Amino acid sequence: VPHDIYLGAMGAADLIHPLIPSDFGKYRRIKITSSIPTSIGFAKPAVLDRWTSLCYRVPGVISDRSMQSALKALSETPNHVLAEISSKLNERRSEALAAGARELERLIQSF
Repeated sequence: VPHDIYLGAMGAADLIHPLIPSDFGKYRRIKITSSIPTSIGFAKPAVLDRWTSLCYRVPGVISDRSMQSALKALSETPNHVLAEISSKLNERRSEALAAGARELERLIQSF
């Protein structure tokens, strides 16, 4: 998928739904799903299980891992709650960018 189409689709999306297979244990031990930085970067709520939300400290729509549960959680989440999650994600993105800038400055000064 060309970058402009992907980025446009992410910008237009209402939310992110990770496609993590429930039997893929690496996501519990050594991997991060790209939906986490995508959710933060685009400030789009993601449908997350409680463990993933707590582990990565990412606000989202909490659901178990079934598609049926995710759709139910989404249908029961009011728009103002989704907007609050997006606002928290914007704050998280700003904090991450500021921390990255501080670390880059520290690294440059060490040379």
